[in-house]
Order: sequence, then C-alpha cells, then structure tokens
Amino acid sequence: MTQTGAFHACAGWRSTVRRSFSQFKTVSLIFLILTGSSLQCMPGRGGSRRRGSRRSTPLVFKQHIPNVSETVLGASGQAEKKISAESDDFKKLIKNENKDIIFRDEENTGDDRYMSARCREKLNILAVSVRHRWPYLRLRVTEGWDSGKHHASDSLHYEGRAVDITTSDRDRTKYGMLARLAVDAGFDWVYYESRSHIHCSVKSESSEALRMGGCFPGNVYVISRENRQTKMSDLRVGDHVMTIAEDGTQTYTEVIAFMDKRDRVTSPFITITTENGATIRLTESHHIYTYRSGTDRHNDTLYSAERNFFDSSRTQVVFARDIVIGDMLYVTDSQRSNVIYNDHDFTHERSGVGYVHTDNIDMYRYDEESSNNDIVKVRRVVSIDRSRGRGIYAPLTVSGTLLVDGVLVSCYALVSHDDIPHKAMAPYRVLYQWSSLVLPSNIQSIIAGAEHQNGVHWYSKILHSLGTWVMPIDSLYPTKS
Repeated sequence: MTQTGAFHACAGWRSTVRRSFSQFKTVSLIFLILTGSSLQCMPGRGGSRRRGSRRSTPLVFKQHIPNVSETVLGASGQAEKKISAESDDFKKLIKNENKDIIFRDEENTGDDRYMSARCREKLNILAVSVRHRWPYLRLRVTEGWDSGKHHASDSLHYEGRAVDITTSDRDRTKYGMLARLAVDAGFDWVYYESRSHIHCSVKSESSEALRMGGCFPGNVYVISRENRQTKMSDLRVGDHVMTIAEDGTQTYTEVIAFMDKRDRVTSPFITITTENGATIRLTESHHIYTYRSGTDRHNDTLYSAERNFFDSSRTQVVFARDIVIGDMLYVTDSQRSNVIYNDHDFTHERSGVGYVHTDNIDMYRYDEESSNNDIVKVRRVVSIDRSRGRGIYAPLTVSGTLLVDGVLVSCYALVSHDDIPHKAMAPYRVLYQWSSLVLPSNIQSIIAGAEHQNGVHWYSKILHSLGTWVMPIDSLYPTKS
C-alpha cells in the first residue's frame, strides 16, 4: 500500500471511529436524559415533584386530585403517628418562616407554622406561584399542624402533613385556581373541601414514593449460583442470581450494581401473596411481571405443576401498586425454601418437604431433588397487604430481571415500560463488563460502587440529575386517577 493509500485508510478509520463514538455519546445522552430518575431507588423528595399542567383549569367545589381517597397509596397515604409537642417526632417538623405566607395562628401558639419538610417544600413553591399569579396577594394558611383534637382521628394535620389554605384577600372566586396551583406545586392530594378553604396534604417523609423508586427490604431472598439461597442484604455485586429467560427457562444473571443500598432505614412495602403461598414484598412503584390470560382465569390447566408455563407474548409489566386480587404472577418453587416472614427477619428451615404454616405467612418447603421446582407457574394473587421492612435494596442485573422469593420481578421502577430504563443502563453495563476485563479488581469495585455502599449509586445519581431537568415526573410514575 502506498503512503497516500495508507494515509487515506488511516484517516477513514479515524473518521469511522469518531462517528461511531459520537453516535454512542448521542444515544447514551438521550437515554440518560429521557430516563432521569426513572430507575431505582431515588433519594429525596424530587421524585414526586410535578411540573405545571398544560392547562391551568381551576378545580370545582368538592373536587380532589388525584381522584382517590386521601389515605391511599396513590395519594398522600395513611396517617402513621400523631405527633405531640412532647414527642421525639416533633423535632422532625420544621417551622416555616416564609415571609410570603400569612399564618392565621388563631391559637397564638405558632403551631400552624410547623410542618413536615415535604409539606414546607410544596407550600413554599405554592407561595411563589400565588405571588406570580396575583402579584398583590399572598398565600394564607388557616390550619397547619394541630396538637389538639380538632380534626378526625386519622387527620394528617396531626403529623404536619396537611394545610388548609386561602388567598390573603379571601376571595372565594380565586379558590378553584388556588387549588390548581397547589396541584401544580406538587402536593400529593388537593381537595376543594370547603367554600372557605382548600385542603392540601403530602406523603410522609418515610413514604417509599419519596425515598425510593423501586426496592426490596433486606430480608427477602434470591437464589444465587454461589450460595444457593441468599438474603437480599447479603447479596453482593458479582453474584449470579436466578431469573427467567424469555423462553421460560431458569437461568442466572450477574448482579452488576446496587442502584440504592441502605440497611438501616425502615420503610413501607406492599406484600403480595399468591394462592400457592408465594409472597413478595416490594415498593409500590416497582415493576412486577403479570400474565394476561386470553382465557378464563379459573382454567385449571394454567396451574398444572407438570408444565413450564411462560408466555412472553402475554407478559405485561405493571407497577406493584396496580396489582389486584385475581391477577396472575409468574412463580417458581425453586426459591421459596421455607422463607417465613415476621416483623423482624426471615427464618428458613432445610429439613423435610411439605407445607409450612406460621401465624404470618404460609410457604411451601423447597425440595432440591424435585424437578417441579424448576417449573415456571402462573399463580393467582389472593391477598395484597402493607408491611414495613428494614433496609432498601435495589439490585441491578445484566438481564434487568430476577426472582425474589420465587416471584419474577424487574430491576426497574417508576416508568411505565421497563425497556426504557434497561436501555438507559446500557452504557453502565458496557463500562462494567469492560472494567471487569481490563481493570484491577479494586478499581472495578469503585466503578460498581460495591465497597461499603450506603446510599445511591453514582450512575443513578447522574441519571437523577439529568432527568429532573427535562422530564415531567407525572410521566415517570403517573398518579392514579
């Protein structure tokens, strides 16, 4: 090859490399921006922030948004604990000193100024919106935290999670628009409750919808190739855990990160139980796979223990909160080896084969010799409850799926389709695989965030920061209405 030919060949190769790298950066950036906080357990209160609605339509009298009860998971959630001025929890309330807000304070105690951090955040946002909408007016709070007995026993006022508001001119014709501004400010439930005020409330500070996207407690179990049955809190980056392939066979997939990992927090979870005793606990915004049957749900052939039943064409990913009794989940017996829930931890027994009964959960024993343990089955959901669990764990696998307590779940949360966050993780998966081949183990451990991790993974933080710039939160985890 002549020098000229070699030069052109080299130049062409460099041009191709630059173009490919540029395309890779572009695609990666698009995925990062579009998914933002859509992945795993996201900290802070940004995860529930709403952007302004396209139409500023005033609420009408007795209308509330979302169109569900205030105390359900899709709104502000249940009352947790009444806070008194003498309790330790009172120290968690914050006094709001915003000069753009008028507090009626008819008791002359200053109590109405105390509220949860989230409530203060949303109220301050609303105060700005009010001044922008009506420059000569201010937001007025008629009722905030209440230490007395002036409300219903389950009122969120007792926890500093609710406020009643008006405009400073008390013009009732403005209240419908004030309610709309409260919705846009990010309050979790807004109610045009009375002709004299608007009622607004927020989720609790411990609510999973605020502190996490989709996670598991530490005392659920996976099946790892290295240690067989493994508690979630003992799982490590580099372990291979059992999952279900698209053809329905059981396989192992590598854990490449924990997008969030905190072992000392206690948070609420949804507990879903199927007819054969399989029970899974996860956060309400986590993805779980369901089977959508085109036939009668009571067709017994769906539950034959002698057939591997997995149909990817009829598999649908949904939020855990959207599961209802009668839905069907993919379950395998090979994982549920006598895992028994209690309030503190799981226990398991290895002896015998049969049925285990406790006061809390009924589970089937695991038999390593039984071929039926490798069969994927469809099981109907028979109960849905709430529970609290210790720890926040969000493992990320190469496949984006795993079996937790024998139930097939996704690694992702918040967005409606888990293929989007899975693609957004492609740059990290490439980085992880590359680092495992060419870098020393201590450097790879830093990239994976595996050493003494207590919090959100660095890659997840990047996605969160980028995503919150451009992505409406409602499109990530839409409010039920």
